[in-house]
Amino acid sequence: MKLSLLYISILLISSNSQGALQAKKELLFECPHKKANSPVDRLFIYKTTLGSRVSYEVEVQAYINGHDKSFKKKVNLVSKYDGKIIEFTTGNFRVKIDKVRETEGKYWAFARVPQYDIHSFDWSCKPQ
Repeated sequence: MKLSLLYISILLISSNSQGALQAKKELLFECPHKKANSPVDRLFIYKTTLGSRVSYEVEVQAYINGHDKSFKKKVNLVSKYDGKIIEFTTGNFRVKIDKVRETEGKYWAFARVPQYDIHSFDWSCKPQ
């Protein structure tokens, strides 16, 4: 009896500790590209929380030669002017969102995606 009680308590402890290690992924922005002839269709910006650790990731969706392609890039968050300008960057790769310029619930944005030779202001980002 004592052995089964010990076994059940070990199972409960291990299942509780595994549940705490799950990362919570939250979609922050969806950013479609306004240019019709661009290979990149849209960007998604995610915030991932694991315990007290917070990280950010940008997913780039492209359509090249009739095939959908996507890749993800870990980025750093740089906030300026009390959060009115937020930038997700890793040096060459960056997405800058200007929360001051808002039109119909979407923010003006700039993106630089060197993998696809994109360096433009033809973006708008909608918070999710």
